[in-house]
Order: sequence, then structure tokens, then C-alpha cells
Amino acid sequence: MIYENIIKSVPINKGWSADKKYHVWDKNGGDYLLRISSADKRGGKSKSFALTKLLAQRNISMSFPIEFGICENGVYSIWHWIDGRDASEVIPVLSFSK
Repeated sequence: MIYENIIKSVPINKGWSADKKYHVWDKNGGDYLLRISSADKRGGKSKSFALTKLLAQRNISMSFPIEFGICENGVYSIWHWIDGRDASEVIPVLSFSK
């Protein structure tokens, strides 16, 4: 389990959700996105995680879900880390053609 083997975390203070987000590393050198949600969101987050797992099986380019569980602060999910730029920085400079 990755959650139990996290050795370093850096808070992420961006995003559109109320989840607490962290870039985390485990003792094997893997880096991931950790999302923590309040316990009352458990049902919805669990369902969303399962549906995203199904999408990931279709080879869609995305951060794929790795682990879901209960923690002292609510529920957590761990996702494959993808380096990139924040959408709020990229979207305004995109050009769209008809």
C-alpha cells in the first residue's frame, strides 16, 4: 500500500475541488498525487474512483487511479503523478480553430 509508505509530501494549493491535495513520494521513489476528502464524501469519491479506473483501462491519457481507502482525515485516493502545467495557465493561451 502506497499510503502507508509515504515518506515526503508537498501541499498543492491549486485546483477546483475542496479536497486537500499533495504531491507525495513513497520509500521506493514513486511520486503520486494524494487527495484527501472529508468522510461524508466517501460514497461519491469511492464511486468516482471506481468509474475512473474503468476509464483508465481504455488507454485514455490521464492520471490513473491507484489506491483508495479510509484515513484519519476522511477518505484518500492516490493517483499516478503527471508533470504538467496548471490548466488555469494553459487554457487562456490556447487557440481554437473552427
